[in-house]
Amino acid sequence: MTDNVTRHSGDMVDVAEKFDLAVATLAIGPNRIQRRLADAYLAHLTARTYPSGSLPCEVENLLDSLDQRLATVPAAAMHSVYETGADLLTDEDATELARQILDARHVLWSESEAHPR
Repeated sequence: MTDNVTRHSGDMVDVAEKFDLAVATLAIGPNRIQRRLADAYLAHLTARTYPSGSLPCEVENLLDSLDQRLATVPAAAMHSVYETGADLLTDEDATELARQILDARHVLWSESEAHPR
């Protein structure tokens, strides 16, 4: 196994673990789904330190989509732009984005298991 594959699978596990934390925030946070979505994104998915192209395309696309979807409006007083954007989502849209995060988590863990450390 090459160092590149080892590093890639290690990175994949690190990102998958961030998605685990995001899913936990979505599942047990105290607020409406919109705010839990913003909280999960801000706390676990915005600090993307992986190199571009290192994640499966569908995961990168999801993260880009979340950023664009949640950052569509200026921040309101006392809220980040992501919290403000999330507040404007319908329950159905927020639930769909949460489902996509869960799906991406599954993809990341599947990829990491295909290339163990």
